[in-house]
Amino acid sequence: MRPPHKWTASIRVFLPFGVISVLVATAASGLRSHPTARVLENVVADRMKKAFHAEPTDSLRIIAITDADFENPDLFRSTSPLNPATLEHVVRRLAAHRPRAVVLDILVAPVPFEDPERARARLGLLRACMELGQSESTRWILAELARDDQYLSHCDPAVTEAWRQLRQLQYKVRSRIVLSSPILNNVDYFVRDVDFDSGRRPGGRPTILGATASVAEPSDRHAKEGRKEPESWTIRYTGKYGSIDALPRRYAMTVGELLASPRDPTGHTELTGKIVLVGGVYALGKDAYATPMGKMYAVQIWAEAIDSHLRSDNVRHPSEVIVFLAEVLIGLLTGWVLRRIGLLLGGIIAFLGSFVVGFVLSILAFQIGFIWVAFFFSPHAILLHSWSENAWGVIEQRWCQRWRHSAEG
Repeated sequence: MRPPHKWTASIRVFLPFGVISVLVATAASGLRSHPTARVLENVVADRMKKAFHAEPTDSLRIIAITDADFENPDLFRSTSPLNPATLEHVVRRLAAHRPRAVVLDILVAPVPFEDPERARARLGLLRACMELGQSESTRWILAELARDDQYLSHCDPAVTEAWRQLRQLQYKVRSRIVLSSPILNNVDYFVRDVDFDSGRRPGGRPTILGATASVAEPSDRHAKEGRKEPESWTIRYTGKYGSIDALPRRYAMTVGELLASPRDPTGHTELTGKIVLVGGVYALGKDAYATPMGKMYAVQIWAEAIDSHLRSDNVRHPSEVIVFLAEVLIGLLTGWVLRRIGLLLGGIIAFLGSFVVGFVLSILAFQIGFIWVAFFFSPHAILLHSWSENAWGVIEQRWCQRWRHSAEG
């Protein structure tokens, strides 16, 4: 009888390993979509972001309303909503610096039952925004909550009319004004990603990130790849824009520092050509959220999101096909190790090696922009199959020996 070809023998040996690996990979694909697995994945991703944080692009600056600014009687006088007269002074001073874009993460909309003096100041603020919206050098991105015009009936008529004109201005061809949503995604008590568009909410419109993306200049890598923008952007935090406990001097200044000089600047400044975000970092604003880098104020999170988009380092999930093939290949490799080295030593190497390989692949995947918790199930299934097969062989051999001895006796 003709002996089987060595390839045929190899196929017969490795066929069970392949079948087991495919079945386990299929089951693992469904397991990874389970909410518990997603929570684990988020925890690992948070640790990765903290351990391997990115470096900022130096394209953004934050103008922060600190506790000292909020309490300053010459600025905001500890009143909320924020003093519109001071805000008008802020936007006019910023315009003199000629930034590329100004993001006002502050509500400038009409306020119901506002006293006449503040209503006049708010009218001046809205008219200043409309005037500056005609500028060719700066784009103005204003925050607006869900559009519900019912409250406007309780506002000053002149302010309401100015607000409606400002809304309409964004649709004109040469207008440099965009109204955007300041609402952040708060999933599992953490802000990990932000939407480009709030269309899934009532009165949908661009978010602050979506409105800023049109004036941003993504890196050459992002432009060359030509990828379609995702619906949301997973933030790779730098930690350089501060937290609720610290405001970095390198990338931020306070409103008091901005308005310290009595005169507008005349030449190139630190803010010229930058994307400038104005927002509150004072405790009474209650605008802080938990992030993988610790608690941050909303303006700091938006700065991280915009900077992450400028760097084009959105963290994505790898293709399911690649994950499936990796699971199958690791399973086959485990079977090969067991056949070459032996069940005991090979099992130890395969067991420990699966964790080491998974850890290394998770880090490498994150470095190139993927979130992948590379925990492989197929090596453990192959080990369990091999050990059980070996144990059954030993049991069967002993049973046969006992049967032979009894037959001879």
